[in-house]
Amino acid sequence: MSAGGSADGAAAGAVSSTMLLALGIVGGLICIYLGGIVGGIIGPVIAAIGAVFPLIFFFVAALVSLTTMTRMVEEERMQIGTLKALGYGKVAIASKYLLYSATASIIGSVIGVFVGELSIPPLIITAYRAVYYNLGDNIIHLNAWYAISAGLVATLCTTMAAFFACYYSMRSVPASLMRPVAPKAGKRTVVEKIKFIWQRLDFGQKSAVRNLFRYKKRFFMTLFGVGGCMALLLVGLGIRDSVSAVADNQYGEVFNYNAVVSVDPTITKSERRTLLDKMSDSQMLEGILLAHRNIVSASGESESEFKDEIKAYLIVPTNVEEFPKYVNLQERTGDKEQINLLTDGVIITEKYADLLGVKENDYIYIKLDDSRVTPKEVKVLGITENYIFNYIYMTPAMYESLYGTVVDMNMFMLKTARGVDMDELKSTFSAFEGVNSVITNKEELEDINEVIKNLYFIIFLMIGSAALLAFVVLYNLNNINISERRRELATFKVLGFTNSELATYVYRENVILTALGIIVGTITGVILHRIVMITVETDMYMFGRELNFASIVLATLLTILFTVIINEVMRKKLQKIDMIESLKSVE
Repeated sequence: MSAGGSADGAAAGAVSSTMLLALGIVGGLICIYLGGIVGGIIGPVIAAIGAVFPLIFFFVAALVSLTTMTRMVEEERMQIGTLKALGYGKVAIASKYLLYSATASIIGSVIGVFVGELSIPPLIITAYRAVYYNLGDNIIHLNAWYAISAGLVATLCTTMAAFFACYYSMRSVPASLMRPVAPKAGKRTVVEKIKFIWQRLDFGQKSAVRNLFRYKKRFFMTLFGVGGCMALLLVGLGIRDSVSAVADNQYGEVFNYNAVVSVDPTITKSERRTLLDKMSDSQMLEGILLAHRNIVSASGESESEFKDEIKAYLIVPTNVEEFPKYVNLQERTGDKEQINLLTDGVIITEKYADLLGVKENDYIYIKLDDSRVTPKEVKVLGITENYIFNYIYMTPAMYESLYGTVVDMNMFMLKTARGVDMDELKSTFSAFEGVNSVITNKEELEDINEVIKNLYFIIFLMIGSAALLAFVVLYNLNNINISERRRELATFKVLGFTNSELATYVYRENVILTALGIIVGTITGVILHRIVMITVETDMYMFGRELNFASIVLATLLTILFTVIINEVMRKKLQKIDMIESLKSVE
């Protein structure tokens, strides 16, 4: 009886610690859930994360709770059998476990409500204030709807897990429940049928393969936990890659000019010629291209239907042959084939084509801001790569044929000489008579880089969430795995296994599961990253779809690091296994 009580006490301790971890993950996921929703009002990236990622945490929390409660019910089989023999009903017995899980969920939800709604949104708003200067003071109130809805979902996840854990035990008769559950029988695995591989495995490797197929619940839990961790890391790092790609691609591949000068529309042609001569004489420039820029609307349906007035810049260069030196018109995918600007149609940017619902060789209707000019039908000759704002490119001849007038040039595209100080160029050219504004690519890049810096907070938040996810799942599963196999591991100790060899025997399975989880997480992360980046796009911005190989390597290394840390934490538990106590009979 003493041995049985000691073993039950150790198991109960294991269950208590894992249940506390389940409580922690519930509190953490509510924190992230509420923080993501409230933070979503200030940025599409936060909104997408707040809408997608809570599902991952709720799902994992349900799996963790199911594993924990199943273990707890199995450890208390004798108590359940005794209560049933004494006449207690199924509902009365199950209510203990349902209340236990519900209480943990409610406590975690309360903690998460305060931490999530009062800490994360102010941090996100503070980070975004560096970019959005019109943001006011942080006034964050507890939102009853978010708190109640998220708390109910969290409680439902854990209590349903407890219900399913109790359901199968309640169906058994008291005599069966008072006996220890029989260990799972080993079965021949698929790998054993592949003789070429199986014959080359040593004893430890064969045991690891058999144990993977023997404990299927642990197999899938670890797979989902490590895979979710890897996916979170990839999406966090991928957001950085995609936002960075906007600057690199727009100002490195698409726009080859360095600055744009807007001309006062009221100046005469002679004054414009004088201004052009002044700029041409400057030693700071290598080239100037005159162009017309105007804001227009377009429709892909009919000349009378302009839904939501989707705006774009109409660009008409004076010199079509020189234009590719200033703006690179090319396809985004494949071999990035160059697109020629011809006189029988227009070229539009990729995001604008998606908004209008048109493709190459379709027709669109262009409407000038001047209400006296009817919309003109034109053919889409090509769809070009672009990331910031929407553009329609047209030749001067095409413009004249559509509107019956010579296009008025109101913009200069500038290519600067090497080593020119862009601040000095802006200061010099802004002082010229007839210049409305000078906008340099350097300023645009600085603004985008500032946004990227503020996104690092979101990336660190997701890395922390991934670490929490990996820690809870792996620690919980390792704890239960060692508790369930104490007699097996004690037997190996008696046979002479050292602590290091015992750890290798146990953690070999974790290494295999981590490798499989990384593969699953990589596939899931790539898909989620693409979904998130498409979701967060606005009418004026198209983010890159890039997920750099370096980010995949970094996410893999971080996932492995989290697994190694947890394995080292659990190593002490292996060393504390008492050979004598563990081998005593539980009868």
